[in-house]
Amino acid sequence: MADIARMLGLSLSAVRYALSDDPALQAKLSPATRERVLKTARETGYRVHQFARALRSGKTRLIGVIANVSETPIAAKRSYYAAKAIQKYGYDILACQIWWDVRQVQRSVDLMLDARVEGVLLVNLSGDYTGEVSRFRDAGIPLAATGGGAAAFVPSVTSDYRQGMGLLTRHLIESGCRRPAFVAPWTPDDAKKQESLQQRLDGFVETCARAGLGPSDVRVCHGKTRDGADYMSFGKKWGLKLLREAVPPDALVCSNDETAFGALAACVELGVRVPDDIAVTGFDNHPMGISMVPSLTTVAQPIEAVSTKAVDLLMETIRGGKRTDRPKPIRLPCELVVRQSSARAPAAGDR
Repeated sequence: MADIARMLGLSLSAVRYALSDDPALQAKLSPATRERVLKTARETGYRVHQFARALRSGKTRLIGVIANVSETPIAAKRSYYAAKAIQKYGYDILACQIWWDVRQVQRSVDLMLDARVEGVLLVNLSGDYTGEVSRFRDAGIPLAATGGGAAAFVPSVTSDYRQGMGLLTRHLIESGCRRPAFVAPWTPDDAKKQESLQQRLDGFVETCARAGLGPSDVRVCHGKTRDGADYMSFGKKWGLKLLREAVPPDALVCSNDETAFGALAACVELGVRVPDDIAVTGFDNHPMGISMVPSLTTVAQPIEAVSTKAVDLLMETIRGGKRTDRPKPIRLPCELVVRQSSARAPAAGDR
């Protein structure tokens, strides 16, 4: 920095202002002077030592993001839109993609505390890690979360899964379905750890009850997949089982799209027509859904809006916003996407 100042005949303070990330300091110089400094810095290969700057200012301009490792498109979208929103604020990202278990969460927390991140975004936390996450709060580091499951003191923004599944179930009932079966590749214990799962089931059950469907009309089928992520095989297995019953369901309401893809494969294998003989629906609006034959009716989550709002909450806190011990979760509405797999042709008398 001193060499640049000497080469350009400027004070050391002027060079420091030009190389600063702080707009208030940059404004102390004319645009032409700042450009001269930046041009010389590029030509000489000068780089600001970020850790030295952080020690001086107490600001690292780093946001930590802890997200789950997943092959699903919706998980990739969550991370993408979170990163996009953070970078719009001019912050860099320290990302940890992990399987949700205590040791990995602990290592992620250690890493981010050591890096002196200015805030942390938890992306769809699955499980109770209140003890680990509270270390950020104890260190005075602001937190925000997308999805449910974070500690009660963490501001969170999530899709309204109950509302989304309610929309979908009501659509099926209004289309004439009276024997719907909910198919979910998870167990009741899984649902206790991840509220997005429980809310999908609640939305289905509550909507069926309001429509007057009783326990004998409604099925709930759930269980474990072979490797924790083979949803299509799970959907096909349950589809074959249910379709072979003496009185099969008239709708397979799958808790995610990949399970629904497997259910559609079961229908093809048994010669069951979709949607004439049975409706099949998913949840999450997987990119493949529109290309299936028939195309898949599903529910689209507001992923971009959820990620953006969560980052906005985090930045408000970093900039001195009020913190509360038990902030109320913000739930953003989902959108029903009706396609061919539930669009039955009307009966002859209704045409």
